[in-house]
Amino acid sequence: MKGKKRKGASPLSISLAERHLRPIAAVLLDESSDREAVQESLEELMNMEGRYILPPEYYSLRMIALSTLGRDIEDILKIAEAGKDSYPHDAFIRFNLGASYLEAGYLLLAYRELHHALESWTQKEADFVSMDQIRDRIRDIESEAPELLASAGLEWPTDQKLAAAGEQVRRYLELGALDECITLGMEILDDRPEQNHVRNNLARALWENGRMTEAVTHQEESLRRAPDRLAGLANMVRFCTVTNRTDRARPWADHARNLAMKTKSG
Repeated sequence: MKGKKRKGASPLSISLAERHLRPIAAVLLDESSDREAVQESLEELMNMEGRYILPPEYYSLRMIALSTLGRDIEDILKIAEAGKDSYPHDAFIRFNLGASYLEAGYLLLAYRELHHALESWTQKEADFVSMDQIRDRIRDIESEAPELLASAGLEWPTDQKLAAAGEQVRRYLELGALDECITLGMEILDDRPEQNHVRNNLARALWENGRMTEAVTHQEESLRRAPDRLAGLANMVRFCTVTNRTDRARPWADHARNLAMKTKSG
C-alpha cells in the first residue's frame, strides 16, 4: 500500500525499512527498555520523517514511543491522525487511532474509527489486531455510550456520521483550529439546527475568533432550545461578564447555580 508522497521524499525500500524499524521496534517493545533508549529510538524515527515515504509501522512505533515516554495523549493523537492521512485503509492504524480517541475521551470519533478498522480489516493485519479485538472495543463503547452521552446532556444518536462530526467540532475547538470548527459547526447546524452541543462549541469558537455578536446570537438560540444546559449557561455568563454586561450575566449565573444545586442534592 502506497503512502502519500511528500515533496523531496522517496519511498523507503523494504530492506531499508527493516534495517531501520526492526531494531527500533525491539527497543520500544521491550518492557525493560530505559527511557533514554526509547528517546534515542524516537529521535531516530523522527529523523526518517521527511526523507522517506514511511511505511505504516512507522506511525505505530512513534505512538508506542510517545506512550512509553508518558507524552500527552494529544501528541499521540497527532501521530495517529497523520498515519490515517497517509494510510486511510490500514486497519491497524485506524484501530490505534480509535483506541487513542477513546483514551482521550472522544467517544464518537473512536466509534467511527473502529468501524473503519473493521471495514478495512484483511487477513494481513491478523498479526497486529484481530477482528474480535476490534469488535470488542466497539461493543465496549456501545454498552457505555448511553450513560456517557446522557451525562453530557445528549441522547445516543441514530446517525453515527452526524455524531462523529459533532465530536470533531469539539476536537477542533480544543486544538484551537477555530476556522475549521466554525466551518464544520455551521455546516452541521444548517442541516440539523437542533444539535445544541454543536451550537455551544460553535459559539465558543466564534467568540475566540473575535466574532462576538455571532457568538452571543448562537448561544442565545442554544439556550432558547435547551435552557437548562449548564455548558450553554456557562458560555453566556462568560460572554456577558467579559463585555461588562453584568446585569445580563446575573440571571444566567443564578439559573446555572440553581441547576447545579438541584443536581447535587438529587
